[in-house]
Amino acid sequence: MQESKYTIGDIVYFQRPLLVGQIIPLLDALKGLTFESLDIMEIIYTLGPRLNSVISVVLIPEGVNAKEKKLAEMTEHFDNYLDVMTAIQIVSDFFAFSPPSLILKEIHHLTNQWIAELPIMKSSENI
Repeated sequence: MQESKYTIGDIVYFQRPLLVGQIIPLLDALKGLTFESLDIMEIIYTLGPRLNSVISVVLIPEGVNAKEKKLAEMTEHFDNYLDVMTAIQIVSDFFAFSPPSLILKEIHHLTNQWIAELPIMKSSENI
């Protein structure tokens, strides 16, 4: 499995390709933001004070199940221990593991598959 390992403070974290269970918390953390480009520094600038909470969503502490993470505690830990260079690497690795184009392509494929499986209604049923 593709993964990156980071030691932040005295805790080891892993980043792997995005899990389905991480999508909603990630979307919540990104709500209301508009990204002008996918340039790493532009993304970090746009995230601003949300950077640590977004990183909390995508990283998983060593030995902890992803769904058992304590996001608020992780965010506070990152406030105190996450350096800028590691933050840049985490954001960069995120796009390497979960490229937006591949995610959108997969969503498009699944949507088309779902549409193809819908029952076709006969014209008399539309009345």
